[in-house]
Amino acid sequence: LLGLLSIYVLLILKSNYNDKLREEEIVDIEYEKLNKQDTSEIPLIREREIK
Repeated sequence: LLGLLSIYVLLILKSNYNDKLREEEIVDIEYEKLNKQDTSEIPLIREREIK
C-alpha cells in the first residue's frame, strides 16, 4: 500500500514539475517575440525580474 502511495505522489510531483517547465518555455518564447520587436527595454525588465 505504501509503495503505491509513494508512486502516486511521485507521479503528481512529476506532472506538476513538467507543467512548470512548460510554462517557463512559453514565457521564454513570449520574451523572444518581444525582444525581436523592441530590444531596448524588455531585457532590462527580464533582468529586474530575475534579481
